[in-house]
Amino acid sequence: MPVYKDKKRGTYFVSIYYKDLEGKEHKKTKRGFKKKKDAKNWEAEYQRSNSYNMEMTFKDFYAIYRRTYKPKVKGSTWCTKENIVQTHIMPYFGDKKMNSIDAPMVLEWQSIIANKTTKTGKLYSPVYLKTIHNQLSAILNYAVNKYDLNYNAARKAGAMGREILKSDDYWTLDEYLQFAEYALDYDIDYHVFEVLYWCGLRVNEALCLIKNDIDFNNNIIYVNKTWTVDSEGNKVVGSTKSGKPRKVSMPDRLSNELQNYLSRMYGLKDNDYIFPIYKSTLDNHWRAIIKKSGVKYIKIHGLRHSHISLLINMGFTPLAIGERVGHSAEKITYQYSHLFDTKQQAIVDALNTCDKESHHVTQKP
Repeated sequence: MPVYKDKKRGTYFVSIYYKDLEGKEHKKTKRGFKKKKDAKNWEAEYQRSNSYNMEMTFKDFYAIYRRTYKPKVKGSTWCTKENIVQTHIMPYFGDKKMNSIDAPMVLEWQSIIANKTTKTGKLYSPVYLKTIHNQLSAILNYAVNKYDLNYNAARKAGAMGREILKSDDYWTLDEYLQFAEYALDYDIDYHVFEVLYWCGLRVNEALCLIKNDIDFNNNIIYVNKTWTVDSEGNKVVGSTKSGKPRKVSMPDRLSNELQNYLSRMYGLKDNDYIFPIYKSTLDNHWRAIIKKSGVKYIKIHGLRHSHISLLINMGFTPLAIGERVGHSAEKITYQYSHLFDTKQQAIVDALNTCDKESHHVTQKP
């Protein structure tokens, strides 16, 4: 479209016609350009970022993706996605045309990412590699579904990393008890760890608990909020990751522990946080206690995995576990499939024993 001169104001403006996702035509007018060149540059950039043409670069398409998805998700979720894209995806794919991204290109990128190291010189975990790949796949899938990109090259190349947990990601009951003995020296931290292990809360859910969230009459913790980050990077209180509150029953011993702990917090009000500690401080103490106790290193989030593995070994169903920890039964089944496989074998062994000890009707030959 041509650039027009606003004779009354002495500036330039642009009028552009475009179609939305439903094919409806709209008019976009932008005024106030002092130079004709500035108006032309704006027009070219606008057409580039709003075009269905998959000749556009990944960087330009990501701007469209960002406008669509950023308002739809939590600030913390978007910050995580944005960090992954800018750190691991944009440096490689940013200048590539969308319709040039193919499976061999994605495989080459996967090889590069799989060999990158953290600041401490360690390779990224398989779970994190899976997360990185999922971000690329989500962007390309959006282009396929909404902008007629031929295919999702990330899906065709296949995922890297894994979601299924291994024994290095969680502790057995004996390992946790060994750790807990040393954690007793840190009063606040110890009680945070107890809630994480015995109730399966996420760390930020536990740190967001207030006195009113604990019902000692019924031994219930009401999990209805978490620390999150808004779109500007500010720490705020938000809804749980699933968006739904849940009730988590406590073992009697943990309930008694928390009552004793809260009784020592003089002047604690109903809406005061019961664990007044920064997550960074908790992380530092976590590493120190692990070193003293001699147990293998896992992340604090591993206490949640440890709780789930404990429940699986006790024979609870994915549905019951999912309701307790705020996950879908499908994700519990998939992510902890190896533990359920072991449990299935135990069931078969028990059935075999029952079969041998029972009396059968003799089949006729």
